[in-house]
Amino acid sequence: MPTGLRVVFLGLQVLTWVYALHSQGGPPLITDDPGTPGNHHWEINVAYTQARVTGSTSFGAPDLDINYGAGDHVQLNFEIPCVVQTAHDNTIAGLGNSKAGVKWRFLDQDKHGLDVSTYPHIVWNNPTNSVRRGLADDGLQVFLPLEFSKHVGKFEINGESGFNIQQHLRNELWLGLAVGIQASGRVELLSELHSILTAAFAENESVFGLGGRVKLTRVNTLLFSAGRSLPGSTDHEPKFFMYLGMQFAF
Repeated sequence: MPTGLRVVFLGLQVLTWVYALHSQGGPPLITDDPGTPGNHHWEINVAYTQARVTGSTSFGAPDLDINYGAGDHVQLNFEIPCVVQTAHDNTIAGLGNSKAGVKWRFLDQDKHGLDVSTYPHIVWNNPTNSVRRGLADDGLQVFLPLEFSKHVGKFEINGESGFNIQQHLRNELWLGLAVGIQASGRVELLSELHSILTAAFAENESVFGLGGRVKLTRVNTLLFSAGRSLPGSTDHEPKFFMYLGMQFAF
């Protein structure tokens, strides 16, 4: 087994052993969970993001993530970032890749002992110069994941795995686990381990992050996270990344 893959699986095991934690995926994390906004409810996340790789830094300013509950078990999603990239004293800006998807939670924990959902979505580049300028990936991507959430006593384990089919790049396997603890009635602290592996395991992009959510009002929640790549990751994986945003739920 490749070294990077062993690091990922070991980290996943360590995280699932943490005592009395409650996991929650979705923004500000990469890993998603089976949760949906609820029938006719909106969840809109507006964020500033940053990712620093060797030789350049990219900013999402802003990253707009819109979700709508079409029933209690279905979530409609659309996301688009405005990207600013700096490299060698040169700054460029434009639209990043757009994403649209549908999440369907087909198992509920109260009836089946496990929350399970699928969240297929497509990613595409907009008809601008962003691909030529390096702000967006070329071609279509289709992501086919499964998310799960399980209560085991005081534990709640939440994970996601999926296959990302890319038109012009190597296909990828995504693995993620999010773990959190409710520090108070308004504050939730989070940790995450996420890895992207190419189909032949030729490349490994693994990151670890910490963050949280702070409930400000009935409608507004502050979202934040930061992290970095793990040893053994490829050079183009972020050496540092962060997410700072506001969630509007109504």
